[in-house]
Amino acid sequence: MAKKAFWKMKMKEVTRGQVNLTTRKRILNCYVFLVLKYGCESWTLNRSLQKRITAFEHWCYRRMLKVSWKDKVKNTEVLSRMAEK
Repeated sequence: MAKKAFWKMKMKEVTRGQVNLTTRKRILNCYVFLVLKYGCESWTLNRSLQKRITAFEHWCYRRMLKVSWKDKVKNTEVLSRMAEK
């Protein structure tokens, strides 16, 4: 239980904290996506699972850029903003 609370707090800090965006991108790639990809090795990757993984990736990027879900921002725009910074 404590481990889950620790990761929840760290994920919030990474996505919304006062850490530099470049550092947050590195942390996200090193820890979150690496663990996700390691866990995915035994899964059968079908179209719906690929959509869910992509949606999670975009969710993380939107949180890091502080883009509200109410804003009408396309995924391509979010990816271009992440590439700029």
